[in-house]
Amino acid sequence: MFINSLRKSPFSCSPGLILLGAFTLLSVPVYGQQIQQVERQVQQVPFLQFNFDEQGGETARNSGSGGSKYDARINGGTVEWVPGLQQGAARLSNKGHFKLPDGVLAHVKDFTLSVWVYLNEQSDNQTVCTFACGTDRYLILTTQRGNEENGVSLVMTKTQESGNHTDKEERIAYTRQKGKLSANAWHHLAFTLKGSVGTLYVDGVKAEIKTDFTVNPSLLGNTTDNYIGRPTWPDPYLNGGIDDFRLYDYALTDRQVYELASVADGRLVQEDRDGLSLGDLSAVTTDLVLPSSGKSGTTISWSSAQGQYISDSGKLYRPDAGTGNKKATLTATVRKGDVALTKDFVLTVKDIGTEPEDVNVFSMQTGNPTVPAYLADASFYYDDRTKTFYAFGTNDGAGGENVYPAQMWYSKDCKEWKNKVIAFPKSWTDYAGTLCVWAPSIEYNPDTKKYYLMYSIASNTFVGMADDLLGPWEDANGAAPGKMLFKGYDGQFFMDDDRTMYIVTDSWHFKIMKLKFDEAGKIYIDNSDPVFAKSDSNPFIGTYHYTQIEEIKNAFEASFIFKRNNLYYLMWSFNGSENYNVRYAVADKITGPYREINRSMTVPILQRDDANRILGPGHHSMFCYGGRTFIAYHRQHYPFVDSKRQTCIDEVFFNEDGSIRPITPTHKGVTVAPDVPGDHRTNLALGKQTLTSSARVYDDSEFAPRYRTHGISFCYAGNFAVDENYGTHWDPGVGAHKPWLIVDLGSECKVDEIETIFEFTSRTYKYKLEYLSQKEADSLDAASGSHLWKVFADRSTDGVGQSPVTDTKPGNSPVKARFIRLTILEGVDIPLRADGLDKKNAENALSIFELKVFGEDRSDDLNRIFEAESFHNLYGIALEKNAAENGFIMGQIDNNDYLLYRNVDLGKGAGTFTAKVASGTEGGKIEVYLGSLKGKPIGVLEVGNTGGDQSWEIKSTSLERIARGRQEKLYLLFKGKTGTENLLKLDWFQFTKDRMK
Repeated sequence: MFINSLRKSPFSCSPGLILLGAFTLLSVPVYGQQIQQVERQVQQVPFLQFNFDEQGGETARNSGSGGSKYDARINGGTVEWVPGLQQGAARLSNKGHFKLPDGVLAHVKDFTLSVWVYLNEQSDNQTVCTFACGTDRYLILTTQRGNEENGVSLVMTKTQESGNHTDKEERIAYTRQKGKLSANAWHHLAFTLKGSVGTLYVDGVKAEIKTDFTVNPSLLGNTTDNYIGRPTWPDPYLNGGIDDFRLYDYALTDRQVYELASVADGRLVQEDRDGLSLGDLSAVTTDLVLPSSGKSGTTISWSSAQGQYISDSGKLYRPDAGTGNKKATLTATVRKGDVALTKDFVLTVKDIGTEPEDVNVFSMQTGNPTVPAYLADASFYYDDRTKTFYAFGTNDGAGGENVYPAQMWYSKDCKEWKNKVIAFPKSWTDYAGTLCVWAPSIEYNPDTKKYYLMYSIASNTFVGMADDLLGPWEDANGAAPGKMLFKGYDGQFFMDDDRTMYIVTDSWHFKIMKLKFDEAGKIYIDNSDPVFAKSDSNPFIGTYHYTQIEEIKNAFEASFIFKRNNLYYLMWSFNGSENYNVRYAVADKITGPYREINRSMTVPILQRDDANRILGPGHHSMFCYGGRTFIAYHRQHYPFVDSKRQTCIDEVFFNEDGSIRPITPTHKGVTVAPDVPGDHRTNLALGKQTLTSSARVYDDSEFAPRYRTHGISFCYAGNFAVDENYGTHWDPGVGAHKPWLIVDLGSECKVDEIETIFEFTSRTYKYKLEYLSQKEADSLDAASGSHLWKVFADRSTDGVGQSPVTDTKPGNSPVKARFIRLTILEGVDIPLRADGLDKKNAENALSIFELKVFGEDRSDDLNRIFEAESFHNLYGIALEKNAAENGFIMGQIDNNDYLLYRNVDLGKGAGTFTAKVASGTEGGKIEVYLGSLKGKPIGVLEVGNTGGDQSWEIKSTSLERIARGRQEKLYLLFKGKTGTENLLKLDWFQFTKDRMK
């Protein structure tokens, strides 16, 4: 179809003036006005040129030298004639596309392809144009390859032989493109071929060069499948706008391509300037992440008018506590070519008496991740019948592989978790031919009094049922027992208020199926409702009906339906990897039509937070408890060096119109069930000093081409095993033989229980736990060399699976211990993955999330060595690797940065503060505060230049007043000249009883 009466378009913008260099004025178009760029016109005439300036009809006229015999005709779907970049454009949706005549490229050898595209959504393999004979011979331009390494891509076949298509392709792709081509913005794409040299351009910039092409369009022969916007493979059609499509039968120069891409610079600069946002700036407490580029390929630079509060790079310098908040202005300059515009942002910088909203990714005792495992595709469920929280999901292994068997987790308080293997009917994996199991869903049906479980196994959907969520599970497919219910993935059960049960599934355009049940509780797809008019079939259950939701945009996978106040929320995840995000649409009926509310399909409600080191939040579920609503989602383990996803929970809030407020993903998490008394014993190992046999170091090399955390050197040190933060872990490294970890409890304790949470919770580990008393060793070094270790628990013979693992001394009698040693001997039960054993897991799995020690400790924290990295929160300071000791120090310390420690017991009184410090600058001060940063510090330690930032000295100072008892908050505030960076580094600190003499 075509529509020629459109009056408004997302492609258009408001009128305005843009300043060029030397104060030249450029006119910005209003809807149909032509951009005035006389000096930049490319004089050569293309063979094909479609301006899409038509007001109606079904033909896009070719204004190139090839003439009208090469006009393009609308060939299906929805094509709308709309205002474009220069005059008109074509907007394609619902598989709308143009067809070109046969043999259009039969004479072309060297060539240039140039086109403007506007993406309504980011999705893999959207096809810009195709010149092909089926899938044997083709030239294809796509906006994004299906994997994360490649962006814009052009491919031509080099042979007419059939077979593996990848073997016959010659491809050029933007491998350095970070993320997908941005949606809701115009982009210029171009490719030139001259002889064997192909050059790919994105937004006028030379992106990639390939010098060994052996093919050209003429070798494709008389192509009959020539399209704009349509694929020849079963890939997505183009969903968006297209303008000024050109094909030259020779290669343009770099300069000529740049001129083609520059004709709309003024328009694009204005759009990126107008769309630029830094979010809520009314209470800024952390550094800002300032974008350096816009959606349309513009560059963005920044300047600060108040450098004493915020730098040009977004680094914050907060005022002293109690001095009040300060205003500052950041100015963004948006530029493309010769065009530049500015935009001011006024922010309120909170003084340091205001704590950040969230804790740091490496803080102790975080609430997120909430489950101590690599559990993705979170399906959370609170069962009021058992008063228990359940978490089902995909079990991730090393290297981004999901492993088998699947596990489920359960908890009474949503804090302390246990797990259990899910035993599937064997027929499921036998039929699917794989153990690649993912994306579950759970629901209870009060009519059948059964729990239902759904899993995707290699895009085959199976359903099970049980009387208890802990199983055992039996097949629930009534029409074809033991077989798949339908072809699809990421399915979700939804129970409506009238007890009608549905499944929503698939990707891009979601399907909804209505269910019915027999007396035994078996599931059937209900084909009787005429609203579910579309049909499909499979050999097992025959024909089944569904309705398809066509009206949503920016949709990908992980559909989820949630109902609130008679409004249906169809939610999904979009994009992928570190850019995963959540969006939604609403409807008054489950079958739709679904509509956008408060830009819910355009702007994610949950997305990555680079400043807080949160990547890839998505594939979520929603649940309610105690009158509150929560979202459970997975995100990438940090640093993101291999895709290990973890489940997190945050609270959800709604606006008066029913729209969901933006959800800030946190490390702090949320207390879901404050009304449930927890069995939380004091962990004696929390924050204590550790010593390890080894620690893996990630140095930005092995994984750099694929994964997304770059520019850091990171050590998986022993302190991460005693921080009660499931987003961290101790890893001894690949090839470690019988690695060990020693924890210094600080004083003699009565230990009666030890809990170990291994990194890969689905495998069996052989290990040994031992202890030493204070009489047998007085330091970690002495303990590591001791031969007096005694056995607390010996699991070296059979091992134990399904961590967390709890060990007690035989007879449950406590032991007197100051040091605890864990030695990991072997991982014997290697989890399985789709193609066999998880080798990466096997080679890199002798690691733990947490070692918790329980018992009785009557001592205080006087004389204890506090490792500086064992903080509960920080501001402005960075964790730095201390490779010499397999640990960390705190560095990049500037004026008014601070560290926060909680529940420090100073006993009967501390008189002296001691710290191990280093400085290669003029140094600064460490001020000690109790309770808050307001008022006077109880002590100040002066630190001068020690001779270098690795020249360590131990310095002490008497406290100005004796500090006693348990302190809920203890701050170390660093002071120096305002704007001075790297005042000092801190390794550890200590409080002792007596004042210095």
